[in-house]
Amino acid sequence: MSYNPVNQNRQSNTGYQSRNETALQELLKMPEKGFIKKDTYVDDAMNCFNNIKSSITSSKLRSLYSMLCDIITNESNNHNTKISSDCLADLKLLRVHMIYDMGRDNKVKEFMEKTHLVAYLVYVEKNDSRENFEIFCKYFEALVAFHRYLNPREN
Repeated sequence: MSYNPVNQNRQSNTGYQSRNETALQELLKMPEKGFIKKDTYVDDAMNCFNNIKSSITSSKLRSLYSMLCDIITNESNNHNTKISSDCLADLKLLRVHMIYDMGRDNKVKEFMEKTHLVAYLVYVEKNDSRENFEIFCKYFEALVAFHRYLNPREN
């Protein structure tokens, strides 16, 4: 019998891992209405706030939006119909930050689930269409605007 270090530390699946995998799959699932539409993204963003009980903090939302703004700036010189590979890499990193923040804070998790930001971001990554990227950015901007309107006293 040979020594296999990979199997030495492996624990049996207690169900916790499969629950988390299911939760991640649900997070990536596109809503029934599909991807955001150019003519309805503002209303879609506004309607998200009807169902959110607790709200993400402004600083957390601005932090994530700031990352997206940096990606937009870096991609602004690209005029192709497809987004660049650097942009795709940055969007994947943004997704990692979103998921990390969801694991740290239930308010962030609820916000991301209600707004479908992660599912939309994955859609943009998979289709790498400039038009979808721009619609996603506008939708995110609309979410920031409505959050600011609905939470004016928060700094």
